[in-house]
Amino acid sequence: VPPLFESARIDLGGESQSKKFLLIQKIGVGKYISKILLNGKVLNREWMKHQEIAQGGKLVVHVTEKPSSLETHERPPSITLRTN
Repeated sequence: VPPLFESARIDLGGESQSKKFLLIQKIGVGKYISKILLNGKVLNREWMKHQEIAQGGKLVVHVTEKPSSLETHERPPSITLRTN
């Protein structure tokens, strides 16, 4: 699901000199995600790892009116399917 907003800034805290932010920007019009960039690199999934969020940076979500193949990529890991 694409963001409902054009842009957002999330303060991740930290000391004043090393304060981190996650900046989110939506580009385009539509309800389908066509491409996601995290710090300029393509992210081939619609979810983020905790470490990626905690590092901060810029997340750019490109949206379109037509379905894309991004929705068929990697699924998030499940914490309920433990094998031990």
